[in-house]
Amino acid sequence: LEERICGRWMHKASGRSYHVKFKPPRSYDGSSPASASNMLDDETGEALYQRGDDTAEALKKRLAGYHGDTVPILNHYGPNVCTQVNGNQAMQVVCDEVARALAQYYRPARKVIMLFGPPGAGKGTQAEIIVARTGYPQLSTGDMLREAVAAGTAVGKKAKAVMESGGLVSDEIVIGIIRDRIAEDDCKVGFILDGFPRTLAQAKALDEMLAKTGEKVNRVLEFAVPDEVLEERICGRWMHKASGRSYHVKFKPPRSYDGSSPASVSNMLDDETGEPLYQRGDDTAEALKKRLAGYHGDTVPILNHYGPNVCAKVDGNQELSKVAEDVAYAMASYYKPARKVLMLFGPPGAGKGTQAEIIVARTGYPQLSTGDMLREAVAAGTEVGKKAKAVMESGGLVSDEIVIGIIRDRIAEEDCKVGFILDGFPRTLAQAKALDEMLARTGEKVNKVLEFAVPDDVLEERICGRWMHKASGRSYHVKFK
Repeated sequence: LEERICGRWMHKASGRSYHVKFKPPRSYDGSSPASASNMLDDETGEALYQRGDDTAEALKKRLAGYHGDTVPILNHYGPNVCTQVNGNQAMQVVCDEVARALAQYYRPARKVIMLFGPPGAGKGTQAEIIVARTGYPQLSTGDMLREAVAAGTAVGKKAKAVMESGGLVSDEIVIGIIRDRIAEDDCKVGFILDGFPRTLAQAKALDEMLAKTGEKVNRVLEFAVPDEVLEERICGRWMHKASGRSYHVKFKPPRSYDGSSPASVSNMLDDETGEPLYQRGDDTAEALKKRLAGYHGDTVPILNHYGPNVCAKVDGNQELSKVAEDVAYAMASYYKPARKVLMLFGPPGAGKGTQAEIIVARTGYPQLSTGDMLREAVAAGTEVGKKAKAVMESGGLVSDEIVIGIIRDRIAEEDCKVGFILDGFPRTLAQAKALDEMLARTGEKVNKVLEFAVPDDVLEERICGRWMHKASGRSYHVKFK
């Protein structure tokens, strides 16, 4: 305690704290005794000071008073209530001991997830699934930096001043921006750091910041893809500038490209506007080699720092659904239960409608028909509803892409958060595959398909004997009702 207290120096105006051994200011090199002339504040250069009672003599009196006052109190409450924590250990070890002693009183600790992956590894696609399955926000340092500057926060103003002077934003400022951002309400359960830390020093600074609130990095996901595969993915990528739509000469070519000649601005055209696509300046083999060398050089020390108990490597050189499965396995303890997706099939007269009412009542899932969803989207004037309306008014058939968009919007509503029932969709194999692809983007899949099977001659008897009351919709049958 004497070493800790007697080496402490303070900056009067800001309250910043330094220590001759554990956290010296940049002005102090340790070659001479600490004094007001060599103990200067890092930010202002002003002289630091020591509290009058931060001396060995004063500390002895303070400690004698503490022990004399405290021991009777501890004896009063006894060993069933009191727990002694060894404070002479690394900060994280002390935090862990405190957490064990207070386990029944602590709120569940926030989950801190990190994502690493070279350009082209599919990290962005999987991040969408992770966000959907955990409910944690995805935080990138670039976005946080821009938001802090725009909001004019104290740390945002510091960052703005540095950037306007042409300097690099320091790790201390970036950590401050992260600290402010994760204090917001959407991060109260957990958050995902994407693209940070970039260096081992940043990782250690982040750990130190998290330790102040008894938190730590829980899971690091590394998306690994061979460099030669990344080159094929990156160097074949083309973009539409205005919309950000992405294409690929091999995996997702625009309709204008038939593959018979090299890709160029004349044959790589946006599907919706017909405008020429472009390639990013660093989407070349030469530039990629430098980016990958930098990525591997920076990332390996960070992965080694967190170790195999925290880090999980995911093979990104697989089908999208398989990568999502591997991610789900690595993130099993952080994922919310996946929504249940049910489908109902049955010919007219099979009793599907009657059974659907029971299924809705027993599951609590809404029953969704494409016809109802289409009409609701058109009436609400949603973006995809407007597209559907334009097609219908021109006498055309609403495309699968539009229908999938309508379903995507509808299942994002609150009543579908646990599960939903699709009735009458998909109608074709192409629609089924498009639906699977859409669900895969949030790590979901169709869980159960119910087919109501009835012989055709029975269906004929049921349907052809049916009579209706127009005004009320009441239904009768010559034989059954």
